[in-house]
Amino acid sequence: MASATPLPVQPVRPVHTAPQAASHVQNQTLTCRQCGSSALRLLGPIPDATVFAGQALDPPWGGGGLYECSHCHVGLRLPIKPEAEFERLYAAASGQVWISEGLRVDQRRVVQLLGSKLSSGHVLDVGCYDGTLLQALAPALHKHGVELSAQAAELARQRGVNIIAARIAELDLVEQRFDAICAVDVIEHVPNPGAFVDTLARLLAPGGWLFVSTGALDARAWRWAAGQYWYGCFPEHISFISRAWAEQMAARTGLILQASQTFAYEDLAPRRRALLRLRFAWKLLRARLSAGASALRPARQRGKPLRSLGQPGVFADHLLLAYRKPGQTPT
Repeated sequence: MASATPLPVQPVRPVHTAPQAASHVQNQTLTCRQCGSSALRLLGPIPDATVFAGQALDPPWGGGGLYECSHCHVGLRLPIKPEAEFERLYAAASGQVWISEGLRVDQRRVVQLLGSKLSSGHVLDVGCYDGTLLQALAPALHKHGVELSAQAAELARQRGVNIIAARIAELDLVEQRFDAICAVDVIEHVPNPGAFVDTLARLLAPGGWLFVSTGALDARAWRWAAGQYWYGCFPEHISFISRAWAEQMAARTGLILQASQTFAYEDLAPRRRALLRLRFAWKLLRARLSAGASALRPARQRGKPLRSLGQPGVFADHLLLAYRKPGQTPT
């Protein structure tokens, strides 16, 4: 993976993107949700949000800031809403919000990689949504899922998926062990990515595989745009990982990091990708010039809303990790 361009370290401080967001930050201690460390550095403010999982937010949610923990390398949106508020919105989400025609790029990569490792056994897809990924796997595989959206879970059941839990927390009660576990575009939704991987590692059978796919915080484009990068601007996305985080998690859990791939989230024609990269560079330059000019204006003249930068498919800004649990390979 190409190394990321480092950003200047800024002290931890409240992020003033809007009055509501500022007061929320001041009332919440800024510590790492994964390791509890206060060694956080602010990468940049995140734009406010008006939509969550296809549902309008009224009033909008303050974006807060994008931080990185110097101790465990996780990226965090701070502050965030209470977990109950997230669960309420996920449970009410329509079964059509994230549906696409066929498999997404990340799903195709996971299906291909999993298929090369496993031809039979039990597979668990955490955040399986409507069961599209599981349906694409070999018929000999027994398919299980975790899904909070009631509508999406019902669609998955109609595709033959055994829904074993609605919430990730319910996995603590699951005794079954799985030969492969998938978490595709999920880890960015959980408040503590380390605890999430700990749970999945426990559920793996000896020799089993864990596949994690999400945005890569150390992608160059993300480091350039910081808190305004498109992937971190969804209010559902609250935690972000990198290759350094992935390596540390392997040491923490005893899993073996067998492979990591970077990729673009969507397939774009080369000419269109080149054009969009130029547009991104121009918007990034304008955003930096605007930020510099804003700092020179009196506070009462500031307040221009932040905008997200970039879009899917323009850069290789996603990461696919393949972990293996030591032990005999499942048959």
